[in-house]
Amino acid sequence: MARASEPTSTRSTDVEAIDVHAHFGRYENGARPFNRRLMSADAGEVVARARRARIAVSVVSPLQAIMPRGGGDNPPQFDLVVNNVLTDFDLAAIEYGLPRALAPGGRLILSGIRGEETARVEAAVAAAGLEVLDLRQDDKWAAPLSQQAILKYRVARLALGAPVATISPIIDAGLERAEKALAIAPNDPDAREARGSLRYLQWLLNLTPSGESDAAMAAVEADLRAAIAANPSQASAMNVLSHLLIVEGRTSDGKIMAGDAYKADPYLTDANKTVWRLFQASMDLDLTTETKKWCDEGTRRFSADYRFSECRLWMFMLRGLQPPPTADQIWKAYDAFIDADKVDKPEFAKRKGMMLAAMGLNRAGLADSAKSVVGRAQGDESIDPTGDLAYLEAMARAQFDEKDKAIGLLSRYYAKNPQRKAFISRDEAWYFKSLENEPRYKSLVGTR
Repeated sequence: MARASEPTSTRSTDVEAIDVHAHFGRYENGARPFNRRLMSADAGEVVARARRARIAVSVVSPLQAIMPRGGGDNPPQFDLVVNNVLTDFDLAAIEYGLPRALAPGGRLILSGIRGEETARVEAAVAAAGLEVLDLRQDDKWAAPLSQQAILKYRVARLALGAPVATISPIIDAGLERAEKALAIAPNDPDAREARGSLRYLQWLLNLTPSGESDAAMAAVEADLRAAIAANPSQASAMNVLSHLLIVEGRTSDGKIMAGDAYKADPYLTDANKTVWRLFQASMDLDLTTETKKWCDEGTRRFSADYRFSECRLWMFMLRGLQPPPTADQIWKAYDAFIDADKVDKPEFAKRKGMMLAAMGLNRAGLADSAKSVVGRAQGDESIDPTGDLAYLEAMARAQFDEKDKAIGLLSRYYAKNPQRKAFISRDEAWYFKSLENEPRYKSLVGTR
């Protein structure tokens, strides 16, 4: 607990308090303004979660709304400020804003501090001119460690696209925190989820040591299922597990798990990705009605998410879509996708969109145009380092009945992503079913 300077007059017994959650608004530093949006979810989602937790009153506001505005003669002040210190954003808030929110003699209570970060927090408090009144530490509290591990996972995911060498240390740091949390509380659902999610990210990035892929994936699945068993509402663990099941070719199981995640928490921070996964699984299983349902749901709930412009392009290749698409519909959807995708590098997004458009053109009966578009959409290592364009081209070549080219492209893709090769033989997706009797394909996937 830290204290501001005490006035000489007697203080009232009434207490005005605020509970500051920095994930409701990013505080960059003293020179830049606050974000005006909630960081964890929109207001409706935060309120819905509070209701499920039986919270009687929920006040939802970005951090900007409750921090001193600066520049005014009388900024708002409070007797008590409470902050759960888990990130650098919280430390920035301590250094630049929270002390100004304290009335004379007010108290600042900080919690969730990991032992090795105590010195940093104490330095931030001292720099803010506050006096430390009391310091208590519970070495048997796993929550700060498990939350730190989850944050490391999120940071690592946000770094995807950067060199793997820069992501690997983030994953390692998260795993170290998760292991410490599990040493304290072996069944902690957040720690099990964090460890499973971080190990899965290692696997996806081909960081798992050679020869350990199967064991690693089994351990990941065990962690995620243990998290769900400990907390049947652990929607984020269900979300990651659904991705794993789909990647392993267990698409039907993955779709069911994604549906469970959506039912458990439709306002999950990553609910847009859950809906996208439900769309992808439906697409892989060639379920026209379900595919349209989840594309429409994503468009309705997450209209600004580029994925739900992309889903329109995917749908044009569905064999059960009636009537077949027209060239005008396909290129209109392509333009909408390019306008919406601000995440991928522009050249990659352009070529990815062209690959998808080509498969739609093939369904429209314009095979020559489709092949021409695929030829223009190919990308070299600088544009497509992970081989995703090659995989999409393999899908297109299979639909053009160019089997040798499709198999060659798949070989190239799995050479870059060897950790995925073990699961092709049980893949439920329809895209390469026409290759199953080809000797070269059987050799590639290890079937007879």
